[in-house]
Amino acid sequence: MKKVLLLLLSVALIFVACADDDSFSTSKSNRLSFMKDGVEIDTLTLDTVFAHIGSSTYTFWVHNQSSDGIRLTNVMLRGGNQYGFRVNVDGTELGKSSGYQMNDLEIRKGDSVRVFVEVLSPSQKGIPARTLDDAIVFNLESGISQSLALHTVSMDAEEMRGKVITEDVTFTSQRPIIIYDSLVVSPNATLTIDAGTTLYFHDGAGIDVHGRLDVKGTYQQKVTFRGDRLDHMFSYLPYDNVSGQWKGIHFYETSYDNSLICADIHGACDGIVCDSSDVSRGKLYMHSCVVHNCKGQCVMLKHCSVGIYNCQFTNALHNCLEVCGGNVVMNGCTIAQFYVINNAGDYAFKFTNTDGTHHYPLENLQVVNSIITGMKNDEILGNGDTLSAYNYCFDHCLIKTPEVQNPQLTAITFEKDSAEWSSAKNFVLIDADNLRYDFRLDSLSLAIGKADPKTTLETDITGIPRSKDEPDQGCYERNKGGVRGASHR
Repeated sequence: MKKVLLLLLSVALIFVACADDDSFSTSKSNRLSFMKDGVEIDTLTLDTVFAHIGSSTYTFWVHNQSSDGIRLTNVMLRGGNQYGFRVNVDGTELGKSSGYQMNDLEIRKGDSVRVFVEVLSPSQKGIPARTLDDAIVFNLESGISQSLALHTVSMDAEEMRGKVITEDVTFTSQRPIIIYDSLVVSPNATLTIDAGTTLYFHDGAGIDVHGRLDVKGTYQQKVTFRGDRLDHMFSYLPYDNVSGQWKGIHFYETSYDNSLICADIHGACDGIVCDSSDVSRGKLYMHSCVVHNCKGQCVMLKHCSVGIYNCQFTNALHNCLEVCGGNVVMNGCTIAQFYVINNAGDYAFKFTNTDGTHHYPLENLQVVNSIITGMKNDEILGNGDTLSAYNYCFDHCLIKTPEVQNPQLTAITFEKDSAEWSSAKNFVLIDADNLRYDFRLDSLSLAIGKADPKTTLETDITGIPRSKDEPDQGCYERNKGGVRGASHR
């Protein structure tokens, strides 16, 4: 008999517990809360998107933290399909067939439901960029209405798929350009890119130049080459700060007289590759350019004639700059290796006369007023056949390498890890954990005032005039009054 009573009591307690769990209230004091990454929000901001191209999926949680369950008469997308937002609530899509709403949702006390949001921006009819704002409205049985705002920015872009340039063409800055597959410049054709233009490259896309590329950026309006991901890998890390997003720029054997002025090239596999060519003809001229954060090499020059001035080559899985034979002149450049993965086999700067298969004579390599540094004790490598016979010189440079006596190295500041100010401490910001870098000179950098006034360039990479008496090494100039120039990212 006692067992029967205990069983009945247990059943009664279960029913009481279920009844308690299933109790719902229409009290106006019971509210929902919207949470993302453990933080309460009132607006879900999506990353910038391109018109006609879907965004990543974003999520948040709708929590009921009250002491009773809450019933919702409906959940609705206020703008319907006007702005391109797509919403799924707890597995149910707020779509056209349902009038962009769902009815009769219950959220028990202490429970939550998950909401998924995407956006596919409609045509913008020539509007370069516009904001898209909508809201998800939660109508409670109590008569209370709560809403979470949705916000994003949509850009209208021109899409190019497998584009081949067969005659002279100019790209302008009227709207962004998205490149799919590859953009090919045919022999005898010139692609000119005007100041302020941004080219976004889809995964695996790049520029193959068999003819000529003429980039006409300015200090105020650079020409930007980057990946097409506008969203974030993690909350702190935009894809724009991740390497390997696109293929890069490749100058083939038939390509000569290329010019890159005020170009920002980042996030590629190999930023720039120049194939072997006739060194009596100019292959590439670079002035005030950035090549940053590459999954291969920032710049690879194989037996060609190149002039590089006021440029920043920074952070690569392999070498930031490799010169294999040819004729290369550099002045006022910053070459720094702080890639998040420290590859012990590669350097900030490598120069050689062989690629392991072919011999390419190093006819001339001149590096003046420049910085070559990084995380390792030695960030410069010269190797190959009969290295001492190379025609090379480094003058008035800051170099992270063990000190040596070499007549081809003049007025060199040899940087050591043991020094109070060396390596990363030369720069305003080296934050490898968050992939944030600023290669302007710190106030105590070893490069300040060490360039040769006789050979220094008139301005730095940002157009700032250099000191006539004590100019700085590298591509950024700094004065005694504070930081000058502008950071990359």
